[in-house]
Order: sequence, then C-alpha cells, then structure tokens
Amino acid sequence: KLDQNIYMSSICGAYKAFMDAGVRPDIVTLAEIGQYPLLILTNHIVIGKETAAQLRSYVESGGVIVCDGKVGITDEFGTLLHTLPGGDLNAVLGHEFIDADYETLDFDFEGTQYQGYYGRELVAVTDGEVLGRFADGNPAVICKKTGKGIAMTVNTTLWYGYKTGASDADRFAAMLADRFGLRQLSATDGLMVRACESEDAVYLFVFNYTNEAKTGRVSGCGV
Repeated sequence: KLDQNIYMSSICGAYKAFMDAGVRPDIVTLAEIGQYPLLILTNHIVIGKETAAQLRSYVESGGVIVCDGKVGITDEFGTLLHTLPGGDLNAVLGHEFIDADYETLDFDFEGTQYQGYYGRELVAVTDGEVLGRFADGNPAVICKKTGKGIAMTVNTTLWYGYKTGASDADRFAAMLADRFGLRQLSATDGLMVRACESEDAVYLFVFNYTNEAKTGRVSGCGV
C-alpha cells in the first residue's frame, strides 16, 4: 500500500540513507541550493517555471541533481506539465516519460546491484546517458551533463524504499558520496559514526552494531 505522505517519507528516507553513509545532509530552500554540491529531488511532483529555471541554473553552474520516483508532474497550480518529467526542467534530464509499472524494480548501476521499491518509471532516453538498467533492459539510471553540472535520474522510488526498510539505498548514497566527494565522516571495520555541532565544538559518536568488539579509525571533521 502506498504511503499517502510519500513525499515526506521519501525525504526522510534520503536523509537517513545519507546519514548512514557518513554524510550530514540538510533540508534547504530553493534560495540556499547554491551552497550545496548535490541536491536530492525525491518524489518532488510539483515543479513550476521559476523552480525549474533555478534548478537549471544550479546544474549549469556545476551542481548535481539526483532525482528519483515521480519528479516534475505538475506546476504549482496543479496543471500537468507540458513535458514529463520536469516541464522546463526536462532539458537537463535527458529523457521523457512513457509509462509506469510495478515489476522488475531491482537494477544494475555500473556493475553493482541495487534494490528498487514500489514502482518504476518507463522512459525514452533523448540526450542522456544510460548508466544503469533494470533486469529487463529498461533504463534505470540516466545521467546528463549540462554546463558544468550533472542531472541523474533513478527511475524507481529509491529513498522511499529506504524509509520503509525495504531497500539498500544507503549503499547508493555511499556511492554518490564517494563519486561526488560528499563524505564528511567515515569509519573503518564496520563502525558507524555521527556528528553533532555546537558553536565551538564538534561531538563525534561512534557506534558498533555488531556483537563483537571492534577497533577502527574515524576520519573527517578534522579528525
């Protein structure tokens, strides 16, 4: 059964996946996106002209956008966009929507298998590059370079699946962190690390979720 609050659940899933991958994410406004190297658009159904223009400018200036689920279906007035997905944002996405289905959701990305969840978008690639495919050959991950930046689309509800505990999207988040230099904290030997900041200090918390004693190394945040 689909969560009626899928948008917030998807945001929570993305936030948790990146935290678990050693990246400290923020939830930002459109005016703040230029301060961040990578932006997640997860089940972000509403994209108006102004939002599309700012997102395009963000990519052209070197930003990375990672989309998943249903992105850019209507404008802020509830009107179906002229081109799916994204409307005016479609120019940086590199594909067009054909249909949706709910089978064959797991996918391969550059030789590594990941779990999809709930459904997938079937698309026609225009000028993007297919970097990952579902088992039946349909495009699962599409990238397009525009200006100095990149837009990546994952054609399943990746982060929503992680919120429900039904996907391994933390591995995909870790891949993105390494690919785009996002990782701020890391720990060896299966340990997990979190950080909290005050005005004059950073507090690190190291967790061992196994049943064995662990000795490892933490790096990041000046450590």
